[in-house]
Amino acid sequence: MEIRLGNLRWQTTNLTTTKYLNGDDIQLITSQAEFKLFHKNKKPGYHFLDFDERNKHLGFLYNIFAIKDKRGLFNTSYRAPTQEEWQQLFRIAGYLFNEDEPHLWDTSRQYNKERHKHNIEALKRLKSAKGWKKGHTGKNTTGFSALATIEESSARWLWQSEEKQLTGGVCFGNSSRHKKIEVTFSEHHEWGEPSEFIRLVKVVENPDCQPLKTPNINWMPGYLGYNLLNELTNFDVVRGGTQWGMYKQNKMPAKCFYDNASDGIPLFNYYGCKEIIRNLPREYKVPSSKDYQTLVESFSNNELHKLLDIYQWYLHFIREPNSEKKDVQFIYDIVAIGMRWVKYVTHWENEALYNYDYFSGKGNNASFWTSDDCVFTIKFEENVLKHEKYKIPKDSSFFGLGLPIKLIKNDFVA
Repeated sequence: MEIRLGNLRWQTTNLTTTKYLNGDDIQLITSQAEFKLFHKNKKPGYHFLDFDERNKHLGFLYNIFAIKDKRGLFNTSYRAPTQEEWQQLFRIAGYLFNEDEPHLWDTSRQYNKERHKHNIEALKRLKSAKGWKKGHTGKNTTGFSALATIEESSARWLWQSEEKQLTGGVCFGNSSRHKKIEVTFSEHHEWGEPSEFIRLVKVVENPDCQPLKTPNINWMPGYLGYNLLNELTNFDVVRGGTQWGMYKQNKMPAKCFYDNASDGIPLFNYYGCKEIIRNLPREYKVPSSKDYQTLVESFSNNELHKLLDIYQWYLHFIREPNSEKKDVQFIYDIVAIGMRWVKYVTHWENEALYNYDYFSGKGNNASFWTSDDCVFTIKFEENVLKHEKYKIPKDSSFFGLGLPIKLIKNDFVA
């Protein structure tokens, strides 16, 4: 059985194969002493938790030599998740790592206590309702069905780099030595690799989204500069917040990527949007706020989710594990990419000072520049999908926002 979270399909049980892909048997390790001997001789093998067959329902643990054996443990359509994919899974469940929107957190004990409580609730969405000791049970709203494999209070799996050279373990929960409930990553070393449970994934490619026709408006799939009219967006890619602020101050077009990544859906400043509007081919337009309003009003409140690429919106479309519903179908591709945010810092010598280092909203917010100097936002508040229009004042600090751009086409022929 598998579930879809983000752009991955995750299996809901740990690997239990006893054979390589070519049909050769994987040798069973039956004791700790035998495990050490296998490791010394670099022999591949698998074993049950605590070398007790009564634990086989948890899946099997594979030593590093079985994991790296060229005969293969699983077919090419599945693989072990990377460290980044594990992080994506936890973020979808609502977990916040230290690097996630750090401006929202301070160093006070009370604030970090609240953050810890938030993360505990996030991890419950991944935990099975059974198999954990009292006080550690989960709600399993994701259907991931994580079972405790360490002291009934933690679970651990393999991560593997894309080129399969680096491997390590990902663990969440706590133990007698670690009172804090959190997600931790470790890297394997030749002198002492543990054996690991393996949870497999495969990448899901969304079918191409078709143009969406609403009254008098034809919405193009894709994002400007990502998979649509890329040649119009050859602006400077800006990473640092200070440099981004200088582009705003000098009224120069610029683009960036969320969290200063090297690629993805580009986020443009206000002047980049204006430059794009001036150079668009005649059949295209940047939508106005009224166009966006027409788009959302074409659907009832219960149908608005059809506009979203819902697997890129964290938390809000997680299905119950026993649901008989098929994958939710969407007809448009609005992604919660987030934005480059402007934060007021201080006021000095009659000048407001702003900081452009911050990014926010990824996973639950989609905001766009419009052709009429507005920002149109689709977001979740208290699990309700809402939309709002913000008029940007002249000479506003908000000209320094970094937002994506959608397009509509005037001469679309169905």
